[in-house]
Amino acid sequence: MAAQAGQLELNVFTPVLALDLLSSIEILTGASISFTEKCLRGITVNKERCEDLANKSLALVTILATRIGYEKAAEIAHIAHRENKSIIDVVKEIGIMDEKEAEELLDPSTMTGTGK
Repeated sequence: MAAQAGQLELNVFTPVLALDLLSSIEILTGASISFTEKCLRGITVNKERCEDLANKSLALVTILATRIGYEKAAEIAHIAHRENKSIIDVVKEIGIMDEKEAEELLDPSTMTGTGK
């Protein structure tokens, strides 16, 4: 009996929900414009730094797991991290594969499909 006239239905609050949604969209629009003007405009990419960080990333070791197995790949990652070296340098030192194959396999631009 208490809900007979629809007092417990959510549709009575639809106008309030719509108002809050429109208000939130307005706030988000203002934030996006402000972020673009104050943070993004004028930013340039330092390509050399990005390439350097990609080449030194320990995440490159994941591709090795398909060739040499997880345990050996994890060992290479630990060595690279401990000695602050790149994955390719550790692979070359250990001699687990020839230099050309290692360079082709561990090239971040080939992995990401961006090419050089």
